[in-house]
Amino acid sequence: QHLSIRLERNMFLRDSNNGHRPGIGNGNNNRPGNNGHRPGIGNGNNHRPGNNGHRPGIGHHPAPRPPHVAPPHRPYRPVMARPHHRPMPPRGWRPAGRIPVIRGILGLTFGSAINISLDYLLSSGYNVDGYTNDIVYLRNVSAMNYVWTDGALYYGTHGLDASSFYYSTPRYDLARYNNVYNSLVATYGMPVSVSNTPGSIGATWFGGNNGYITLSFGSNTMNGRLRYLTTLTYGL
Repeated sequence: QHLSIRLERNMFLRDSNNGHRPGIGNGNNNRPGNNGHRPGIGNGNNHRPGNNGHRPGIGHHPAPRPPHVAPPHRPYRPVMARPHHRPMPPRGWRPAGRIPVIRGILGLTFGSAINISLDYLLSSGYNVDGYTNDIVYLRNVSAMNYVWTDGALYYGTHGLDASSFYYSTPRYDLARYNNVYNSLVATYGMPVSVSNTPGSIGATWFGGNNGYITLSFGSNTMNGRLRYLTTLTYGL
């Protein structure tokens, strides 16, 4: 049954997007439903995903979907668990200057319900790899000028509250981490906190609101082999 659902979904994705996936942060102007504007990430706007004046998921009745669709097995799929905790800024921290706010990701506003998110992602051509009642799994999704082989959107009692993008390599390679780090510094300033342990490095930024971004790089064992994982997380 899951295989049939995935095949139908993949056919729908190909037909609805002509084989292209929308991205964010990569300089193109063909992002889903935003008419050339970056929705919901770092610009303080109040647009809802793909709205163009309409609220997603209203005015049509998509076919019922099963409560869970497990993502297919891959040898080096990272463990995509909810981020351990929401980082907190240091006591007395205040944003300096006009730091952008962080309201959402991929055109989805934090707080969006999971069913509305699925409707938007599928209709916009994102590669939805599976979902549960609190996680949506994505494949080959763009963020910060890179394609990440895996992504996850995390949902709590108040809807979407965090998202992570993952990319693993068999070799120690800091190029992606360093480039994303430099881009985040250019937008949000120096990180509020950094970590440097024998097995990993990481940094955390906060937006002009309660939104946060974390970036990390470290070694992980996947399918019995050592891999190096870069993780980018946005949350509220």
